[in-house]
Amino acid sequence: MIDGTHEYNMRMAFNPATEISFLSEEEQGLLYQSMLEMQATPTLQQAQQLKKRSQEGKLDESFIDGILASEKPNQKEKLSFKNEEIDYFFPRSYTPKQKKDVIIKLLSAWNKKREVER
Repeated sequence: MIDGTHEYNMRMAFNPATEISFLSEEEQGLLYQSMLEMQATPTLQQAQQLKKRSQEGKLDESFIDGILASEKPNQKEKLSFKNEEIDYFFPRSYTPKQKKDVIIKLLSAWNKKREVER
């Protein structure tokens, strides 16, 4: 599962995996089960927290689940458009940044209008 795809399409980076290697076999089993259930792997910082908690003798399933349930920056949803989807609305000379600026400006105006209507 380290730096490659596992049978459950999960992948853990090398550095977090190194930190996880310091957990007991039982703790690694608990972590593995939680990872499968939540379809999430720990970040380096989270793996370090798990290791520290393990060294303190306080690592349990509840803590593991809490760590894995927290949102990670690289897992936040992103909104994107294909150029073909929005090119129709812009002059050909517009750069992607100009298109983004116009979209943000229009959304801001739309939001203000909605607030006034409430």
